[in-house]
Amino acid sequence: MTFFGIVGLFFLSFVLGLAVIFVARKYNLGADSHQGVQRFHTHWVRRLGGVPIYVSLALWILLVVDEIQRDFNRALLWVLCLTPAFLAGDRVAE
Repeated sequence: MTFFGIVGLFFLSFVLGLAVIFVARKYNLGADSHQGVQRFHTHWVRRLGGVPIYVSLALWILLVVDEIQRDFNRALLWVLCLTPAFLAGDRVAE
């Protein structure tokens, strides 16, 4: 992948991050409670920041198949294996 491809994926992640912030505020999505023993914030905090990072990472894995490995199925398997860890998030630690 070229330098411009990496910059493009960074830009995609940045734009998706702004979109997630806008949608989360507009529809009150992904808000985490500020109640609890180890809570630092005094207000509701959005917990959707990993969405644009995951999407960009998945696209990067799928787009650089030719440079890193020749097998698209293996790249798709990587993305599918990362998906449960992304969906579980830090709920596993709770």
